[in-house]
Amino acid sequence: MPVRTQTRWLSVREAASVLGFATVSFRRVIERHARRAHDGSIEARFDGIVARKCGRSWRVHLSAAWMTGRA
Repeated sequence: MPVRTQTRWLSVREAASVLGFATVSFRRVIERHARRAHDGSIEARFDGIVARKCGRSWRVHLSAAWMTGRA
């Protein structure tokens, strides 16, 4: 049976806090990297970070390398 890993999506504020960015600065970085994904959604992918636009807000997934040592 395949092992399922549960992806935890963070808000921009939570992700910025983990990474040590100001929220506004991190949101701007995401917006600069934003592109239309193959499924039609807006997505930003850079440095092990994936952000997807959900309505008016962004949801962020950080790779395991960013989350090492975090609870």
